[in-house]
Amino acid sequence: HDWTASSNQAWCTLATTSGEKGNVSLKATLAKNTAFEKRMATITLKAGTASQKVIITQEAAPKDKLELVTTSFTVTAEGKDIHIPFSTDVAWEANADQEWCTLSATSGEAGNQSIIAKIAKNKVKSERKATITFKAGTATPQTVTITQEAAPPDEIEIKETSFQVGTEGKEIEISFTTNAAWMIASNQ
Repeated sequence: HDWTASSNQAWCTLATTSGEKGNVSLKATLAKNTAFEKRMATITLKAGTASQKVIITQEAAPKDKLELVTTSFTVTAEGKDIHIPFSTDVAWEANADQEWCTLSATSGEAGNQSIIAKIAKNKVKSERKATITFKAGTATPQTVTITQEAAPPDEIEIKETSFQVGTEGKEIEISFTTNAAWMIASNQ
């Protein structure tokens, strides 16, 4: 044999690995790349004491598309409905990690989509967060973070705080405004 050829990758196979001198055409078969990373193979040709390398680079397999327009939202303690638009070229699914964040849909078909995240009123005096995770085929999963402000501190505002009543007694009206559940008691 006047020449030899070898490949350093199993996905790059050669029709023949040796032959006689002259004008040669060597066929290499490249398997489909199903990985999401580019890859390289080196074919080494040797003839006598001479050696040459042929480098083959194969593109990564395309991932499915999943694109979110906005990935974070902040809402007041009162809560609200948030429209979350996104686009995908395959079927999708979504889930929220908090009960106070409910989704109008948790799966669907490809296309330009939008779901609604209904955010309940925050009655707790601390900020809270929810994460919605979107998945679509081979696309990298994406998340939307929703931050909800803490409930405001309890407040009560009394219009008139002092009354003078004669010995006969009388009925008075106490007017007040509050942002919390209330109760009233008399010390007498």
